[in-house]
Amino acid sequence: MHVSRGLGVLAWLVQPAYIAFELAVAARARGLSLRSATISDLGATVCSTATCSPWHAALNASFVLTGVLFAAGALLLRPSLPPGRLVDLAVLLWVLAGVSSVATGLMPVNENPALHYAVAAPLFLLQPVSLLLAGWALWPQARALASFTLLTAAGCAVATVLFVAVPAAELDGLLERLALWPVKVVLGVLAISMLTGRPRGDARK
Repeated sequence: MHVSRGLGVLAWLVQPAYIAFELAVAARARGLSLRSATISDLGATVCSTATCSPWHAALNASFVLTGVLFAAGALLLRPSLPPGRLVDLAVLLWVLAGVSSVATGLMPVNENPALHYAVAAPLFLLQPVSLLLAGWALWPQARALASFTLLTAAGCAVATVLFVAVPAAELDGLLERLALWPVKVVLGVLAISMLTGRPRGDARK
């Protein structure tokens, strides 16, 4: 395995670990439930009388780290993915999604809400669209993997629409996580597929 490919696989393999880390942060928080509190709420840097997230700094740092690894993995693994413009566009969107994650971590919601939401919003659009493109491109070579990717993209898109459109604050946290967390799982699965074979059917060694 080429060094660049190995680093790309590692960058995406660690993505699902973010979910476990966020759960650990949430377990330490006071007055913030996974069902109603958004991920941004866990990153708020100031405690109130009702809520507090002691590990906010670590969570915001994880946004930055996973964003960098998200983008880097996409660029490093591009040669191992199917050729064509669909994947080129998917990689571009993955890089932009990584940038959005980094910016979100650098701008906690309580410090500048308008800017925080502005830099975080692209993530909800970029991730499902990029998975949709990747799924289409993977279909001829790896239909099971493509189906999983496409179904995840559809589920994330539905959750995003509900998160934005449904005025139910008690479900904001749940819907947001359903929109974002599955993408981490897909990246991990794609990385594992790189260890067992090339989804593009590339014969290069």
